[in-house]
Amino acid sequence: MLNRTCITIGLALLACGLATHADGAGPEPGRSAPAAAAAELQNRTSQAFDRYVRLTEARLNGSGAFLWIDGLPDARRREALDTVRRKELAIERLETKDNGREIDVPGGMIHHWVGTAFVPGASINEALAILQNYDAHQRIYAPTVAASKLRSRDGERFTFFLRFIMKKVITVVVNSEHEAVFRRPSSDRRRVDSQYAHQRGRECRTADRARKASGQ
Repeated sequence: MLNRTCITIGLALLACGLATHADGAGPEPGRSAPAAAAAELQNRTSQAFDRYVRLTEARLNGSGAFLWIDGLPDARRREALDTVRRKELAIERLETKDNGREIDVPGGMIHHWVGTAFVPGASINEALAILQNYDAHQRIYAPTVAASKLRSRDGERFTFFLRFIMKKVITVVVNSEHEAVFRRPSSDRRRVDSQYAHQRGRECRTADRARKASGQ
């Protein structure tokens, strides 16, 4: 078991992604490649994503394990714990189903991942101070996060903007709006619970642009 004087942070990401890509023709000489039009979520896509989120949260509310790692089978759990002890991320792709059936998302694709990181010697307040400092994410997580801004805060509920940039064969820019809610277990439970907090977040809106790299 990890030392309880340290903290283990579990992060889950639910995002519905759409992307449009530039056509196969290259840019005219002397000109940069044009950006593709932003892809916008359709109502049916958004409704399917909201349904996926509701079913996922219902499953999480019924889960007995505080962390994803603690709910894994013994062999997989030992493997994941060894990974985080090496200061690496334990990450796994997840899928929520509706009574065993896949959830159809017309016009979209859901990215559902969970990861755990072990941070030796850090307090929960120090971890939350970084996670909740959304205006600084563009500096902390650069260059992947190119821009970030806190939109609003109501208690432990945050809304914020993130712009991601990913460069491979094409350059993809993702403008996204997010909501995150942080909770701590109630104070009337075991005192050790004061060392824990959890965040549930989801991407509320996304617009993607992609263009071919111009000779880079």
